[in-house]
Parts: sequence; C-alpha cells; structure tokens
Amino acid sequence: MSSIRKGGETYQAQVRLSGGRASSATFKTRAEAQVWVREQAFILAQLPKNRDERTTLGDVIERFLSDVIPHRQSGDIEALRLGVVCRHPIALIKLAEINSSDLCRYRDQRLRQVKRNTLVREFGLLRTVDSTAIDEWRIRVDNPLKSFHIKREPDQR
Repeated sequence: MSSIRKGGETYQAQVRLSGGRASSATFKTRAEAQVWVREQAFILAQLPKNRDERTTLGDVIERFLSDVIPHRQSGDIEALRLGVVCRHPIALIKLAEINSSDLCRYRDQRLRQVKRNTLVREFGLLRTVDSTAIDEWRIRVDNPLKSFHIKREPDQR
C-alpha cells in the first residue's frame, strides 16, 4: 500500500507492505514522489516478508550464547565451539536459506582443521541451537541441520 500526501510545499510518499516492510521520503513534486513509490514498492517486495526469514545463523547463535549457554553445565566449552562457527562465513547466511551444500562446504573446511569427532560434536551443538530457535523462540523456518549427519569415527582406545 502506498500513499502520497501534500504537506506545505512538499509531498510525502510512503510505502508499506506486509511483514513490517515500510519506507517513506519527501519530494518537491508529486511526479518525483510517484516514481519513487513505484521503485520502492518493487524493492520492498523483494525483501523477506517476516523477521524469521531475515534471521541469520549467527544471530541465532548469539542469542543462544547470551540466553542459554550461561545455564548449561558445559557452557564454556560450548561457547568456544559456537565462537568458531560465528567466525565462519556460514554464520552470515540466513537460517531459511542454509542448504546441504553450505553445510558440506563448512564440513569440508573444518575437517582440514579438526578431527571428525570434533566436527560431530559441533554439528550436534548446532542442531541444538537450531532446535531451540525453532521450538522455544518460535522462529518459523525449517531446521536445515535436522537431516544432515556425520558419522563418528570409532574410539581407538
């Protein structure tokens, strides 16, 4: 929905779409305002409709670190593991857009640095983070880690 109002010698244009997407600006002429309204409506239509679709993996991890980790028994170790994930580019991807190729790329890069069982623990913790976000914080996205598993190596003791 858009509107253009005259206020004194200027025109105020406003565009609002569902999901809290809105923008407004002031122009000298009505024609400028109409052009801006059309352009802005197109730009806003391209944005995700709700907050959940804009949430990145890093955002969810940060909230987990501040809200949940202090109450967990092994919180210090888990905070270190999640810190590694936060520094990786995968943390910048929107939670709704993470797919198996992103997870495979992360897995392959991490396997060059750590052993397989360390990575299994990291993915288990990430699964917990995503489940907490979806179940408790009501972020409405599919859990990308639900079906992604890495086989453990047998303990050689």
